[in-house]
Formats: sequence, structure tokens, C-alpha cells
Amino acid sequence: MRSPQTVKEVQQLIGRITTLSHFLSRSVETAAPIFNTLKKGDSFTWTTDSEEAFLRLKALLATPVILMKPTPGIPLLIYILVAEEAVSAAMVQEREGKQNPIYFIRCRKKVPEDREGGPHLSDHVS
Repeated sequence: MRSPQTVKEVQQLIGRITTLSHFLSRSVETAAPIFNTLKKGDSFTWTTDSEEAFLRLKALLATPVILMKPTPGIPLLIYILVAEEAVSAAMVQEREGKQNPIYFIRCRKKVPEDREGGPHLSDHVS
């Protein structure tokens, strides 16, 4: 897969990322530079950050995480990450010294005051 060259290709990539985000841990945080390329209207600039995010996503897709069915009686661990661009959570179980993912969820930041110098998502989460 090559880097997007047009606005339409970036939009298609974002659609694919959105579809696959349910299966990839921290994909929203990883893809944030790609989402940001379209914030300026009809044009876009593919930056070094965008390319690095694109390469990280390709690496994630090359080694997908397989979700496991929870085993009754084994404690569930929940990890929560609050970043500037999203909130993510992962539920895992430890089996044989290895943490196995059970479930992932993420929400992209949609704070109305999200402007330069304005409040950040972490200001709204305690």
C-alpha cells in the first residue's frame, strides 16, 4: 500500500482506518496525524508526521492482535489511556504470564472548545 496522493485517497484511507479501528489498539491515536491532514478544507499536505503514522498503521496491520474469549475465574485487567486526541481502554486477562486482549474501545476527542489554546480532552477527564 502506498501513501495517499490526493484528498480522495486520504478520505478512503480514513474510512478504512475507521472500519478497522475496532480491531486495532490505539489506532485513533496512531492515525491522528492522518485525520489532521484534512482539517484545512479541500486541500491537504502529507507531512512527515502523516507518513510516520501511515507506516505505524501498516506495521499494526502486519501483526494484528487476536482478541481472546475471557476465561471465567481469571481476573480481568482494564487499562485506560487518556491522550490529547482520544480516550482508549483495553480489557485483558493474564494467562501463563502473558496478557491476552479481550476487548478494545476508543473514542476520538470531540470537545467543542477544541481549538488551539483551548481546553484539552484531559481537562474533561478525572
